[in-house]
Amino acid sequence: MTKKMVVSRGWLAAFAASALLVVAGWLALTGAAQAAANSLSVSPAAATVAPGGTVEVTIAAEAPSGGLGGWTLNVTYDPAVVTPTASSGRSNVNLALGPDTIGISGFETSGLTGAVELAKITFTAAGAAGTSSDVDVSIATGGWTAPTGDPTTNPTITGGTITVAVPAATPTASASPVPATPTATVAKVPVVGGAPSSDGGSSVLPLVLAAVGLAAVAGAAWAVTRGRREIG
Repeated sequence: MTKKMVVSRGWLAAFAASALLVVAGWLALTGAAQAAANSLSVSPAAATVAPGGTVEVTIAAEAPSGGLGGWTLNVTYDPAVVTPTASSGRSNVNLALGPDTIGISGFETSGLTGAVELAKITFTAAGAAGTSSDVDVSIATGGWTAPTGDPTTNPTITGGTITVAVPAATPTASASPVPATPTATVAKVPVVGGAPSSDGGSSVLPLVLAAVGLAAVAGAAWAVTRGRREIG
């Protein structure tokens, strides 16, 4: 009996822990939903544009719990990096409110609820590759109102950035190595009898004189020997 009671208490403890986890999760989700309400943001938060290209960003809102009736916003940017060139959406947009400021305004008598897009703005890249511009949003005085026209609590605001992309480096084609040209080997032909020297044959002359001398001595010896035979 004691063992059954212990198991039962363990089961009750596990059930209680699970219930607490469910409640905690529900509270966290509820808090996140409440935090998302009455907010204003730039989407995407980080945009990239090619040099000289265009990119579109959205000014998005989560309406207040009582609805959003009117809005007057200022969007600032770095004119050395991007230039606003077009707009669309439910708002009135002044792309040249200032040298670095865009004006956005609108009113909805029935009130906007939930997630809404207030305006889309197209920017053209004007800066060099690698430069970036913050895109910040602010509420003009009295520019966030309920459907009744009364001011309401200003939203939580999250800005964005636009970066001019750095083009990818073009791979350099490597040149194929040029094969070495084989060197032709010239066979040496042996010279028969020698070649005349550069001194005009002076190196051969002593040999010729020696041969002539030997021939003269041999001839003289032969004459003497023959003369002796004839005398005898």
